[in-house]
Amino acid sequence: MAPVLTRPHQRRLSDGAPPPEPRDPGGHGGGDWALLTVAANQVIAYLIRGRLAEEGIEVVLDSSNASPGAWLHPFGDPASPVRVFVRRAQLTEASLLLHEVDQVFAGPIFYNLEDAESLFRMFDEFIQDAPEQFGGFPAFQIAPPLPFIPENRHGDTLALAVVHWAGPLDQAEKVLKPFMDVAPIVANGAGPLPYPALNGAFDGLYPKGIRAYWKGAFVQELPEAAIAAHVEHGSRVPEVSATMHLYPINGACHRVGPNDTAFAYREATYGMVFLAAWNDPAKDAERIQWVRDYHQAMAPYSEPGGYINFMQDDDYGKIQANYRQNYDRLVQVKRKYDSDNLFHINQNIAP
Repeated sequence: MAPVLTRPHQRRLSDGAPPPEPRDPGGHGGGDWALLTVAANQVIAYLIRGRLAEEGIEVVLDSSNASPGAWLHPFGDPASPVRVFVRRAQLTEASLLLHEVDQVFAGPIFYNLEDAESLFRMFDEFIQDAPEQFGGFPAFQIAPPLPFIPENRHGDTLALAVVHWAGPLDQAEKVLKPFMDVAPIVANGAGPLPYPALNGAFDGLYPKGIRAYWKGAFVQELPEAAIAAHVEHGSRVPEVSATMHLYPINGACHRVGPNDTAFAYREATYGMVFLAAWNDPAKDAERIQWVRDYHQAMAPYSEPGGYINFMQDDDYGKIQANYRQNYDRLVQVKRKYDSDNLFHINQNIAP
């Protein structure tokens, strides 16, 4: 099957299914949106206004050529057709959202350290039903010498919320109001900026060659005792380039089954990362110990595994816990494609 959308209102479904009526999932006027449905497999692709919709998009459903475990695989130049490969046996529904992003509303908001508990509690309530256009996390941070931070607070340890709103800019103030109201703000660096600028937002803190050590863990809930442990250890953050980020895991991630890809903890609420980065080798033991102590303090509130990209070389013993029920399938893939373990300088799955 190869349903092809040539214009926002010219739809052809090669499997003979009747074309659906235009819908507007985002509230911006049905004329700019098109909904393409492959009824037999209930695979849905929302195609959004812009150059792609005007020039034509091809969405190919091909279950025979999809690699094992594949869910969605978009590729190619933005001006080229977008192809999506899914496995029929694994999916009942999949969504492809193509959205041209220019400006987003994003940046750091700093609070006094004594308000960290209130910030974490607010965030835990906020994220439960936050709009999917929101991305952000609470953290701890020694204030760097940035121009929007009062000079007399440079070097202070502060609570931090990094916010990111990818929806309409005129909605940002309303959506982010809980972050404005939760506590007095020390410094607010959030505002409109080009989306690509986010990629380099932290580059200045982590120059090439810096020493680093980190760990990660998944979390289902954030009880009061866990927040207290965060405040205790986050308050001791030792460097401007050391931190803890509490990343939410929600939205589209939860609409894929935990067995459908290698990522096994889709039901988790958060992914924590504990990071220390520093320049002086004499501080190795001290910085590493801060990360280990923080990570260990959160263990009673964490899942056995963590996000694989946050694993240190001394976490090899957690490989099976990181992939959980999907580990055996990954071993089979490894044995088939890399039985000699050529690719082993990683969090290695041994064949």
